[in-house]
Amino acid sequence: MRTLIGIYFFLIGLCFGSFALATAWRIKKKKDFTRERSECEYCHHTLSARDLIPLYSWLSLGGKCRYCRKKLSRLMPLAELTGGIFLVASYLFWPVQLVGFNAVASFVVWCLGLILLLILFFYDLQWFLLPNKVMHPLWAVASVSFLLRFLKQPTLHTLLLGIGAVAIAAGLFLAIWLVSKGSWIGFGDVRLGLAIGLFVGTPLLATLVIFAASVIGVIFALPLLVTRNKKLNSKLPFGPLLILALVLVQLFGQRAADWYAVHLLFL
Repeated sequence: MRTLIGIYFFLIGLCFGSFALATAWRIKKKKDFTRERSECEYCHHTLSARDLIPLYSWLSLGGKCRYCRKKLSRLMPLAELTGGIFLVASYLFWPVQLVGFNAVASFVVWCLGLILLLILFFYDLQWFLLPNKVMHPLWAVASVSFLLRFLKQPTLHTLLLGIGAVAIAAGLFLAIWLVSKGSWIGFGDVRLGLAIGLFVGTPLLATLVIFAASVIGVIFALPLLVTRNKKLNSKLPFGPLLILALVLVQLFGQRAADWYAVHLLFL
């Protein structure tokens, strides 16, 4: 049963990824993503239902438009696979049992947040920007996520941990933005830090997100520097790295912190 549910979540995640990429493109082109139909970016032919089946449509057409035969972006299958992997991993590795209202509600809110995070991921990846049109709803979802955490443990300690998480995730980026006058990072990373702090809820996990994003950034940047596709002063979007790190820490961060405390600090 768990395997069947996992397959279901993967298929839903493919749709999440497809929707996220299409929405990012429509926001960039200032189109109404709630009403207008999907179309080919080259010939602008309205896509039919068979053209919108996640992953299958791109593979069956050899990565080309059915109507003008021009090559489509490889971001299409990448976005769909990313959505599928993020969602099925969230289900399989969610850190608490999905039993009870609070646990299920927290998972549902996280899934809603994933959609918005995926939109930001692919928007920033392409255009080096984190649009307010997506960021503001993300703040709302992240706030609900923290509210559920607080309702589970309604103490001053929980509230102070949340404030500390936001102070680290958003405050650090704000300091870097102010010192560099916006030349090192964009203000969008500061705003994303606010959502990250609300999602993870503790200073330790907020620190882990920043650390993991930096490590992932180095892993991706080094091959580009070696092959000279990028220079040391080249711009790299930090938003996607933060989002990937947030997903990893949300699913595995507390377990990693507990393991570290027990096996290395002997606590």
